[in-house]
Amino acid sequence: MDRDVGSRVHVASTPPARPKSTRPYAFLVSTTGCARGISRHLGSAAYSYAFVFEAFKPVLEQLGVWRLVDRPESSLAFAARRAEAEGFQPVHLAFHPLQDIYLTPAVPTLAFPFWEFPEIPTRDFGVDTRQNWLRISNAVDVVAAACEFTADAFRRAGARPPLHVVPVPLPDAYFDLPAWDPEHVWTLNCRHLTWGGEPDVVPADAAATASTRATKLEPEPDANVSPASWKRKLWNLGRRGFRAVYPWLSPAHVDRIGKLKTGLLALAGRGPASNPHEGPRSLGRRLYHAARSTYNALIRPWLSPGAVAGVTKLKVRLMRALGREPIVVIDPLLPSSELTLGGLVYTSVFNLGDRRKNETDLLTAFLLAFQNRPDVTLVLKLATNPTREHHEVNLLSHLYRSLGIRHRCRVVVITEFLSDERMAALMRVTSYYLNTSRAEGACLPLQQALAGGRPAVAPAHTAMSDFIDDAVAFVVDSHPEPTYWPHDPERRIETAWDRIVWSSLRDQLLASAAVVDRDPDRYRELAESARTRMRSYAARDVVARQLEAALAKLPDRPVGAFAWAS
Repeated sequence: MDRDVGSRVHVASTPPARPKSTRPYAFLVSTTGCARGISRHLGSAAYSYAFVFEAFKPVLEQLGVWRLVDRPESSLAFAARRAEAEGFQPVHLAFHPLQDIYLTPAVPTLAFPFWEFPEIPTRDFGVDTRQNWLRISNAVDVVAAACEFTADAFRRAGARPPLHVVPVPLPDAYFDLPAWDPEHVWTLNCRHLTWGGEPDVVPADAAATASTRATKLEPEPDANVSPASWKRKLWNLGRRGFRAVYPWLSPAHVDRIGKLKTGLLALAGRGPASNPHEGPRSLGRRLYHAARSTYNALIRPWLSPGAVAGVTKLKVRLMRALGREPIVVIDPLLPSSELTLGGLVYTSVFNLGDRRKNETDLLTAFLLAFQNRPDVTLVLKLATNPTREHHEVNLLSHLYRSLGIRHRCRVVVITEFLSDERMAALMRVTSYYLNTSRAEGACLPLQQALAGGRPAVAPAHTAMSDFIDDAVAFVVDSHPEPTYWPHDPERRIETAWDRIVWSSLRDQLLASAAVVDRDPDRYRELAESARTRMRSYAARDVVARQLEAALAKLPDRPVGAFAWAS
């Protein structure tokens, strides 16, 4: 592959062989922009790489020094020359999906991509040639994978660079967590929502808000508004009829009805999101909505997050040039209130926007397994941020209400960003970590829970197959299921993930609770095995040795071995 540079590259005369350098490393780290403010970007694209970088910092400091390079395309080559002049061996350490890695011959590159499918993309996505992971991986010097599953995916594709498995190091704070104590209770003040449980554990304001959202489906009538016209009455009658038959319709039928509605509104001069009380739209307004619909359907799926941000800025500038200031509506956040956790607690941390996470099976299995147990709590810690929180809480609330399951067990949804200390405190009050994902590239919260001596209820597929078995977890059965790569705009069925067996999930939840209730010795055995397993798998000293083995495969060349043509 041609390197991602603006001018032609040529190789200088081959330097004479020299012994392997013993200089300390200077790690020039490029990663997601979320690393500069993860609390504001939690849940955004590639946000998890920021946590990976944070976990690796102590290990990098063991082996040398590190520096975060925000704009590698303009500063990486200079940073490498300066590091070599200071007596270090520069290494470009890229915590990125492969399509986002900046490649330069000025410094050796160690790529650290996460991947959770048995194949990697070996084709271009339309005109986007960087989505061909095989081509990109062959242009880097070493590929480090967080698990054997990912390394095997690169091997099957025929990737040429050396491949090393380097798990993400786990903080010592988790290994030092006290053993789980059924009497331990933790109270914190945070933004959260609670469903079920005993009446006195639901905050009054949150209960009132949830009740209002559940029952207030239509706005209250305004006495100052004139009676609706016959057209409006007919519209409302049709909408009520559709809502009555909606549960019986297939997704294809719902999609067709939605398209028909959009077309009828367009013919009437109304966009799908317009106010029915407004008059017909002007020609300019209709053209704007047609352009926006075309962009959202045909162009935006192919754009990178940076390109989407650029288009948005251009739109804002154009609107201001036309004298129309963009309207920014700030969605309300959940209110902060006191939350107390204790008893038998299952915890799951996930991004609701990630379709792998399988929140439907998670909720239904938990609610039906512990329907009549008010002493059991499920904590859903959402990886979200203030920009996304309102939308994602609404989605999860709609899913929960649509299930219609009456229960006395408690479900707590935490949306607030928790510091490292509070995340460790959450794991301390946790009895089991619950994972129902269809695919994982690492699952750091699960690994942290195991390191803290908290067994899991989880499947043993993809990355989890490295460390999940019946010695540390109640293993949920799963089977391969065809799917598409999540960033493929064409959604071709070219790979697979693992569908979990719902009945196995429910049964393992019941079995895990029975161990806590009737066999504490078995729980302690699981907890100690989990802690021992993760100490040998991802303790900092273990990861440091594995990273050193990967670094040893990097070419030892001076930065000046390559020259740039003018």
